[in-house]
This record gives sequence, C-alpha cells and structure tokens, in this order.
Amino acid sequence: MARITVIDDDNDTLDLFREIFTEYGYETEVHSGAMPGIRHLVRSRPDAIVVDLQLDPHRQELTGLQLIHSVRSSRVLRDVPVIVCSADVQLLHDSWPELVGRGDIHMLEKPFDLATLDRLLELALGEAPPSLLPLGTLSAEDRAQEEEEA
Repeated sequence: MARITVIDDDNDTLDLFREIFTEYGYETEVHSGAMPGIRHLVRSRPDAIVVDLQLDPHRQELTGLQLIHSVRSSRVLRDVPVIVCSADVQLLHDSWPELVGRGDIHMLEKPFDLATLDRLLELALGEAPPSLLPLGTLSAEDRAQEEEEA
C-alpha cells in the first residue's frame, strides 16, 4: 500500500489526516515541523506528500511554499506527487502560478470533504483509494499480487 507523509503545523489536522489515511490502509507519517518533515522525506521517499501551504513562519524554519521548493529541488523527491492544502483559499490560489510548473502538484482547500480528498489521492497515486473502489474491485497492487500468485 502507498506511503503518505503529511506536514502541517496543526496537530488536529495531522490527527485527521492520519486517521483518514490509516483507515484507507495507507502507511502514514505525520510531522508538525518543516525540518523534521524534510529529513523524513529524504530518508523514506513516500509515494505522496501532503503539505500545509500556510506553515507558521514564526514556529517553522520553512514556509509551506519553501518546503515544496526544497522537495522539488531534491533529486530524490522531485517526482513525488504533492497535495498542497490550506484554509486560506486566496493564498492557495495566489500561490498556484508559482507551483504549477513544479511537477505533480494538487490543491486541497481546508476544510475538505472526503470525495475531494479521494479524487486528489487517485490523481497523485494513480489509483483510487479504497473508499472509491467498487465492492469486489481490486486495487492495482492487489491485482499484481494475485497475478504473481497465479
């Protein structure tokens, strides 16, 4: 199953993402700081990254935008899909022109609904999360495993 890393400075948001992604069966790491998050990203190279665009610059060493620039300039991480989220919709849209040329980037407005998150996960990971798979449908990973066993 896919590995997702979430970096946000709000513990309630981290808990929410952890709960949702764990329920979906994803291996999930959450980090409340930009620098611990970046160190983890380089070591673990997740399948997708969720970053709060509005990391508090007074509490964090990097803003969300700076963190995304660091991810995109890393040889190891430049191709990892990023879901950028923020409760400040204007900031999200104002930052979009700067983000759009930086690889596989998706926007998620907070608060979000599960259907929107599911669509973004499908775009980022290349397969629908379990909540979108019709009953009896296998994920790409499960199909590959069944083919190996056959």
